[in-house]
Amino acid sequence: MFKNYIKIAFRNILKHKLNSILNITGLSLGIACSILIIFHVKEELSYEKHFPKADRIYRITAEHRGDNDYKHWALVSRHHGPELEKSIPGIDRTARLMQIQTIVLSYTSGEDKPRSFEEKNGFCADKEFIDMFGLQFIKGDPQTALNETGSIVMTASMAEKYFGDEDPMGKTLSMELSEELLKVTGIIENMPENTHLQFNYLLPIEPMFKSMEKQGLDLLLNSKTWAGIYTYVLLNEAVSKEAVESKFPDFIADYYSGFGTREEMLATFDLHLQPIKDIHLHSRLEQEMSPNSDIVYVYIFSAITFLILIVAGVNFVNISTSLALKRMKEVGIRKLLGAHKTQLVLQFLLESYIMTFSATLIAVLFYHISLPFYNELTGKSLSFVQLLRPGNIVFLFLIIAVVGTLAGLYPAFFVSNFSPVKSLKGIKNPKSSAARLRKGLVIFQFVISVGIIFSTITINRQMALFRNKDLGFEKEKVIIFFENMCFLFSFKSSRLFQMSSPSPWSQRIASL
Repeated sequence: MFKNYIKIAFRNILKHKLNSILNITGLSLGIACSILIIFHVKEELSYEKHFPKADRIYRITAEHRGDNDYKHWALVSRHHGPELEKSIPGIDRTARLMQIQTIVLSYTSGEDKPRSFEEKNGFCADKEFIDMFGLQFIKGDPQTALNETGSIVMTASMAEKYFGDEDPMGKTLSMELSEELLKVTGIIENMPENTHLQFNYLLPIEPMFKSMEKQGLDLLLNSKTWAGIYTYVLLNEAVSKEAVESKFPDFIADYYSGFGTREEMLATFDLHLQPIKDIHLHSRLEQEMSPNSDIVYVYIFSAITFLILIVAGVNFVNISTSLALKRMKEVGIRKLLGAHKTQLVLQFLLESYIMTFSATLIAVLFYHISLPFYNELTGKSLSFVQLLRPGNIVFLFLIIAVVGTLAGLYPAFFVSNFSPVKSLKGIKNPKSSAARLRKGLVIFQFVISVGIIFSTITINRQMALFRNKDLGFEKEKVIIFFENMCFLFSFKSSRLFQMSSPSPWSQRIASL
């Protein structure tokens, strides 16, 4: 019986070639767009989830409320992390990161010319950072990799860039304008794209602090209000975020003692624990490591996916219902020969599943073709192989089941309810529920399509305005000078992390 259903399904699909092609093509385009957008949303929602302890890792953020100024910083001072760990039970450990500006590193092997590259993505880090985030070491010992001054832990891609096929362990890199050498003590796997922690190498943070002290920056370094360090805490499994934050007022009153009364301190300063999973979509603080996205975009893209599938499904229902009217005599004869309503429903549902399955296969092809353009547009690196993961294959079959059922259910029941006598006579009622439904679906389809088209045109024109708006000056010829003592490095002496001398302005800031 089932084999007979399949034969009849393919026979009817081939008999109505044009309608079948239109139906399958429209549905495949809708599914292809939906797959692409859904994968984008999944990528956005996956940030930081690959870290083994991500549910217990939080970033310390600092809020400052002045008389005429309000700032919420992603950075805190050097002492916040250690003092919190010492003062508040439930914090297992803390780890600090300090961003490094551009430096030039070189490696010379034998008689070869030095391989020199400008490195922009690097941090000084506490050794606890490695274990807290579970960095995967390819070579080296995670426990000791950042113990020594002058050690460097780099990603596999950076190691390949400098050392090629050579074993990088124990090799040394030289820094431009410096006699100091960096010894490779560890190679880690490349950081995935779905994390805010994008870096190519790590250096120990304590030598940085010592260098700052030697340069006379001890006031800045020891300032309780200096926002220069990204600080992460790992909470104990038995402690909640709310329980730890409830102890912050006492910590703030003690830590900032000398700035005023307890009430004044609590009115001026505040600390927060920010889940690292929230950083990419929910954080827009001062001095973020890099530009973040927004959860609003996830909602918008999800709604667009739903609307695209609705439009594709409505189009499928309209064409299927139209084709069903041409098969009235076939249905009438089947009923007269004893076919049950269930059998007719199964027959038309099977045809719907076959067409949906065919549309999904074509949608996968469209997805593969569009990936290079998508990656170029978004700066991501989705690959076709990701689609073949077990979870995603299950997701595709779920699309086939849901879309096939929803798109084929009404035509199936609509056909199975034909009166045998009217079907054989070919009588059609223009005021029937099917006719009214098709007209309503067409109107609904056009409303959604026109809305999406006009939204796209509006957004495109708005972006063009941003790019071409006359700002009243030639921005290519304007230079911004600024001083940020957190990140100014000078390698003109032999000391690692030699900092530029503090200006009077910096000294005043450090004394706050």
